[in-house]
Formats: sequence, C-alpha cells, structure tokens
Amino acid sequence: MVKCRLVQCIIAILIAALLMPTVALAAPPTLSHEIVAPCIIDEPCAGEFDLFIFVVVIFADNTNPLGINGMYWDEHRAEYMTPNRMFNPRTGRWTQPDPHWDIRTNSIFGDSPTMMNDRYVPSIHAIIQSGNLYMFVMHDPVNFIDSSGLFATPANIIGGLVGAGLGAIIGVAIANHFELTGWKRGVVIGGSSAMTAVVGWFAGPAVVNVASHAIAGAITTGNLALTTIPAWIVGALNLGQRFAQKTATNIAGSTTMIPHLTRHTPSGGWKNKAKFLTDSARDINNLIARGLNLANNFTINSHDSFFTVVDMGQEVGTKGQQFLKIVFTAAGEIITAYPVRGL
Repeated sequence: MVKCRLVQCIIAILIAALLMPTVALAAPPTLSHEIVAPCIIDEPCAGEFDLFIFVVVIFADNTNPLGINGMYWDEHRAEYMTPNRMFNPRTGRWTQPDPHWDIRTNSIFGDSPTMMNDRYVPSIHAIIQSGNLYMFVMHDPVNFIDSSGLFATPANIIGGLVGAGLGAIIGVAIANHFELTGWKRGVVIGGSSAMTAVVGWFAGPAVVNVASHAIAGAITTGNLALTTIPAWIVGALNLGQRFAQKTATNIAGSTTMIPHLTRHTPSGGWKNKAKFLTDSARDINNLIARGLNLANNFTINSHDSFFTVVDMGQEVGTKGQQFLKIVFTAAGEIITAYPVRGL
C-alpha cells in the first residue's frame, strides 16, 4: 500500500498545476513562417500565423484542415468555416453578418424588451452588439473565443471550467495512487481542481486549445472514452463540431458508398425501405458532409461517437423528410445516416 502524507499530496498537486501553464503558454505560435504547433487533432500544423494565432497561409505539406478553436480551414476561400459564418483571418472579421440581430426585431430593443411609461426602452447592450455585425469576438480574441459563429464566450471562464475538470481528474488519479479515503481524498481532489481552475482562468485560450487537442487526440486513438468526460467539458471544447468537420472532410466528394447506407438507397432498399432519393454515392456523401458542416448540436452516442440531427432546409428523404440524422466517430467515419422527420 502506498501511503501519502497531506504535504506530499499538496506537492504533487502543485507540480501538476505548475505544468499546465508551462505547456499552455508555450503552445500558441506567433509570427513565424515555419511553425510546428499542437493546433490540430493528430498532426502538427504548418502555416503562417498572425498576432491572434490564426492560420493565414496553409503550407502545401499540411493535410489537416482543423485549426485553432476547432474552426475548419477552407483552403479554397482561405477562410475559417464555422457552422454559421466564415471568418477571414486577414481582416479579422466575419464575412457574413451576425444572424442573431435583426433591425426589425431586436437590434434596438433587445431580445426581451422592457417598457417604461407605455413605451419600449432601447437596450444599450443590443445597440452596441448590433452596431457592428461583422466584428469578431468584440475585437478581443485574446480573452474571447467563438468557434460557432454565434457567441463570443469568455475564454477565461471556459479555461477555468476546463481547468477545474482536468484538476478533478488529476486529483482523483493522485488520490487513487496513494489510496486516500475520507477527508484527505476530498482535500486532494478539491485542491487539485481549484488550483488548475485558477491556472485555466488566467491561461484562458491557451488552456482551452491545449486541452481540446489533447482530449481529442486521446479519444481518436482510443485512450479516452467520450462517455467518461462530463458533457459540459465536451460542449465547451466543441469536440462534436471538431470531429464532425473532420468526418465531413473525409467523405466530401467520395464516390465510395458507405456500406451501411446501401440499404437506404432506392436500388438497395430492403423491401422498399429506401430513405434517400438517390443511388449516387457521391451525392449522398456530399449531402452528409454538408449536414455535418451545418450541424451545431451534437450528442454523445458511445465511447467514441456522436450523433446529430440537422435541418437540411430541403427535401432529402423519400417521404418528404427534411432532417438528416448522422452518427459518426471520432476517427472521422460514418456509422450511419438517414433522413428523419424532425429533431
């Protein structure tokens, strides 16, 4: 039995906490033409970076399109793609307006209008936010992130939450190693979580990026199960979107029919159970890829897979369905996909 005094456990926690900022703060590259950085899932990222750590030019030998904050690099447009908008790293602005604000509804009075003397009162917050519909994270990408194209989220909050989660995992590992029980176990786990939460709060974007890449890599290689990670960490790190875009890249333009989908085609439908409107493998694969790029809501399906239901905005099924359910793995493979009637 390995015994641990409280002082020894505290020292172990401090070492683990001190290692986090060392790795995190060393990770983001700045202004170099030949950089190898942990900015994607399972390969180094080669490119030229600007001051806000966005890939400006992807070198020819780079094959992975997933970049910082989990955004997908579209080499044809030389812009980052999110489920809702495109981001131009050269101008530091979105190329489409913020879809949340509409001059006819909420741009002046906000989402929840208030009244005074029988009149609606203009919302200062709404006016400021809707005054520049192309602004990226309020011109502050050091302290905010936005990988969905809809919300600028304080990176220190996400960093703190992720840090707390990782700290709890570290604390549990330390407590298990020294076979601690009772109040000692609680102190070690709580102390580890608190310390790494503080580190995450101040390291902000660096912690988010490092944690995202590390966890995504562990899931991809089978060393970590999605089902063991708290759902809020999975959501905060945008793991569903990250793997969805990877899968979309793998199947877009492919002429190889995914074996399981043959039964859902008109010619391969078992007992007239066809669901897709076409037999073309390319068309079906492109449809699924488009659905994955449109998706913004992902649910854990198993230890290494997600599923999403996407409104395609058009008829995609033999019974008039407009929604597509897609089940895909962290390795970038489709398990199954078929039209459904709704969410």
